[in-house]
This record gives sequence, C-alpha cells and structure tokens, in this order.
Amino acid sequence: MMSAKKWALGLVVLFACDDPPVADPMLPSFDMDGSTVQPSEDASTPVDAGDAGVIVSIDAALPTGPAFAVINSDWTSTSISLLDVQGKVLADNYLNSGTRPAGLVTALSGDVELPKSSGETGVLVILDRFRTDVVTRVRLSDGAILGQVKTHTPPEQDTTSSYSSNPHDYIYVDAQTAYVTRGEPNLSSSALAIDLGDDLFKLNPTTMQRSGERIDLGVLDQKVTGASGEVTAYARPSRMVRLGRTVVVGIGRSAFDFKAVGDGVVALVDLDTKAVTGFPIPDLKNCTDVENVPNDADTVLVSCGGDWNTGSKASAGIALVGVANGSAQIEHIWRAKDDSGDTPLTSATVSLGGTLVGAGSNDYSGNGSDVYAVLDLASGAKTMIKAITPGKGVFGTPAFDPRTGILFLPDASTDKDKKPTAGLRRFQRAADGSFRELELVKVAPSTNMPVRHVFPL
Repeated sequence: MMSAKKWALGLVVLFACDDPPVADPMLPSFDMDGSTVQPSEDASTPVDAGDAGVIVSIDAALPTGPAFAVINSDWTSTSISLLDVQGKVLADNYLNSGTRPAGLVTALSGDVELPKSSGETGVLVILDRFRTDVVTRVRLSDGAILGQVKTHTPPEQDTTSSYSSNPHDYIYVDAQTAYVTRGEPNLSSSALAIDLGDDLFKLNPTTMQRSGERIDLGVLDQKVTGASGEVTAYARPSRMVRLGRTVVVGIGRSAFDFKAVGDGVVALVDLDTKAVTGFPIPDLKNCTDVENVPNDADTVLVSCGGDWNTGSKASAGIALVGVANGSAQIEHIWRAKDDSGDTPLTSATVSLGGTLVGAGSNDYSGNGSDVYAVLDLASGAKTMIKAITPGKGVFGTPAFDPRTGILFLPDASTDKDKKPTAGLRRFQRAADGSFRELELVKVAPSTNMPVRHVFPL
C-alpha cells in the first residue's frame, strides 16, 4: 500500500481539471477572437512560387494574438516567450522555470518543447520531457492553466532509476481524445501494461487525465546487430502529423543504449481501427521528425538524422511522403551521402512548401561553420542563407509561416560566459524565391538564456 508520503508525491506530478479553470491575473491576456492586423513594412508583395508549390499571400490582413511560442533554455532552466505572426514579441517571459501560476503544480524543467502541430487553437501545450514527463495546457486568451498530467502512472518512489516515459509530441483529436508519443520503452518486468511506453498514449484533454488506453508501436521494434551482438532497436516514436484519421509518426528505432540504430521507417496509425503500419524510408535511418507541408493536406516532410554510431551522413536524408487513404508513397527523397557537403543538412529542418525545405548543419566541434540552407528536394539544388563560424551547434527548431513568407530560425550563439549574443533570426521570402534576412528579434534578454526552438501556435 502506498504510504502518505508516496501518495503525496503522486499528487505533485498530476493536476486535473476537476473545477473549471479560471483566468490567471499573473499572465497577460490576449485577443484571440480572430481580429486582424495589416502586414508590416517587412512584408513583401504576394508571391506565386510556381513549381515550388508555395503561394505567399500577405495582402490580406493577418491574425492578432500569439502565433508562435519560443523556447529559451540553458538546459537547466526554461522560459517561454510569445510572438505575433511577424515575430513581434507579445510576452517576453510568459512562463519560466522560476514561476508557478495558479494551477501549475510542476514547474518547467530544462528539457521543454512544444508540439509542431497540436491541432488546437488558442491553447499553449507544453511538453516537459525526460524525467519530468508532464503535459501542460494553458489557455492563451486569459492565461488559465487548463491542467497538467503526467504521461505515465506516478511512481511510488522518487528515484533516478524510476521509469521516464519521455513525451515527445502531442496531437488533439477531440474534446475527449489526445495522443502523446512516449519515446522511452519501459523494460521493467513489473511494469503495468499501460506503462510500457514506446507508444501513442491517450489522454483526455478536457479533464487532463490519463485514459488508460495506448496504441502500441512496439510492432515496429527491430532486431539489429550492435557492438555487443543482436539487440532490439525500439520504435521510440517522436513527432506526429495528423492527416484526417491517419497519424504519421516519426520513428527513431534505436537500441535502449542508443548504440545501434534500425532501418528508417515512419508509422501510419489509423485512429479508428488503431492499426499500425510501418512505411519504410529507403537507405535512411532515425526518421524521427515529421511535419506538415504548407498548403498540402496529403503530404508530410520526414527528416532522418542517420546513424550517429557509424557516421550519420551515410544514412541521413529528407523525404516527402504522400499519404492518402491510410497508405503512403515517397514523392521525393534526398540523401545526404549524395551531397558534396561535409556534414548532412538534416538538422533544424522545416517545410517551406512544395519541394522546398529549410535545413541546417550544426558543427558542434567549434572548428567549422554552422550553416543553414534552402534545399529543393526535387532537384537537389541548395542555397545557403546563413553561416556562423566557428560552429557550436546554434541552430534550433525553426518555423515557417506561409501567410507572411517569413522563416524563423533560432540562433543560440553565446559569448565566452555562455550569455546569448543572437536571438531569433527571420528571413523574408522575396518575389524571386530568395530569402533576405530581416532584423534580429531579441527574445527574453532578461533571462540570459539562448533561443532554442520556435513553434507555431
């Protein structure tokens, strides 16, 4: 039987909405009723990019209120900032690891991300990952904390060896249904069936409670040969895209100790039948990142980081995958090994619409350059738009807004004291398809934390 102390711990890691959430006066409120604002002077004229498949239409008025959330982090603490559609800061330090508004039981850790496409509007969904394992929903109109839920059954003890489900993404289906990818398999022989991980875990977003249901992705586990012999490469699901009643899930397929990586694959999950189908991505590995393609409801972008154990370039790449009626086909594929660059352009990827992709190469050695380019998956042509020397792995998760044609690229450059020297870089797509850099956005300078990620809301 759980002791009083252990029972209290369970309460600390779970807050559900038994009572209606109320506005929080400590957080700013926003007009989320669909009112609009005209484009700024940064905006160029509308562009029809022809074969690239992108139409940048910015003559029309743009929505007000938060359009992007920015994650600033030093890997120990985190702050979240909110920006409008053009990158203007609306809330410089909306939430951080040192604040705990009413209803926020578990404070932010240093490992925080957001969904790339949650399917919810007007709600900030926060994924607190490894060793915290909590999903938080915040109503942006008035700052009400809609609830927090731990993504596995709270343990009976607070130990570093206890299971961490490591939530990687979240999609909203309806008022009673949302799914979280749990990237960590649970190898404990005493684990409850509901807490095996390596799955899509069902939550009730209205009550912010665990439902007791899961879609097992362990069917995509693979036996591979590692340094110590044959091991299991677990599915390790990551990012998700919902296309109608099909969810496309990025799959990492790596050993528990990450020392072996399986063949590249994404999962196609039928929300009605709960059937899971693996779709291979030929010659590529570690295909964890999937995202929507602007103005295309039937295609996803799949980024594969490759096998870091054998040199990632040999098995890294990017693919466009068309999905219809629960089946898939590869429309275009780019393999890093066929590129002349020294390091693969497979980090910080983002779809720019059609066959165009923003992609980076981070050099963590400090000797080379961190570079960012626009890559055409159809032709293989690439155009460099930013290089930072020496490279220190500064480019984080970007975002692209097809309404304005603005590409948002986090630059986590720091000085010798590890204080940020850059911020959020913005690039405006011009009429000829090129990108020109706009004024840098300094985000949350008072926190002295580098910009790591930017996500659409």
